[in-house]
Amino acid sequence: MNVSAIGSSAAIGSSQPPPTPQQASDRRELIKATNIVNANQALGSNSELVFLMDNGGHRAIMRVIDRETKEVIMQLPPDYVLKLAKDLVGAI
Repeated sequence: MNVSAIGSSAAIGSSQPPPTPQQASDRRELIKATNIVNANQALGSNSELVFLMDNGGHRAIMRVIDRETKEVIMQLPPDYVLKLAKDLVGAI
């Protein structure tokens, strides 16, 4: 199971505050649940569930990837929604 940071604010020395105790607890639960899904091959033997944490908005991005090719099979929210949200925030 992967839980990674994405976005430009993932750099060392980022000005983002550390996660709250509740956020840290939620992330641990997410990791446990994802490990169970992947260990039981609930998405099939060739697929793996991966979560990415967007440091800028502290949002979870879920991906189903092919274990062999690492190709993204599905992502929620899709890239176009993430771009739209970024563009809308930049317009304010």
